[in-house]
Amino acid sequence: VEEYTNPGNVVPVPIENGATGEVIVPRDVTSVPNYRDIIFVDLGRGDGVALGDIFEVLRPLGTADAAVGDGDTEQVSLLQIVHLREHSASGLMVNVKNIGTEAGSSVRLVRKMPS
Repeated sequence: VEEYTNPGNVVPVPIENGATGEVIVPRDVTSVPNYRDIIFVDLGRGDGVALGDIFEVLRPLGTADAAVGDGDTEQVSLLQIVHLREHSASGLMVNVKNIGTEAGSSVRLVRKMPS
């Protein structure tokens, strides 16, 4: 079991131009979409991600084959990182705004734990 160090009374702070990546896969497929799901992303400790960091899950607006970066996006939910590996992380979905988190969805770091 990895050692856990209590960070005390710190909270993630907003950042601009945070790291971007993708959803690898949701941990569980449930009958209630996006209900307290754990989501795996392709960024980890080696990419500067820390426990408690907050990512937004994005999807493109417009055509079904549009990619993030091709135009406007909408936030589907927020993920708070609860487990880290070197090049991947697990996040708990919080503040779900819409369904649509699936493998390949884009994620962007929006709040970072102070170092």
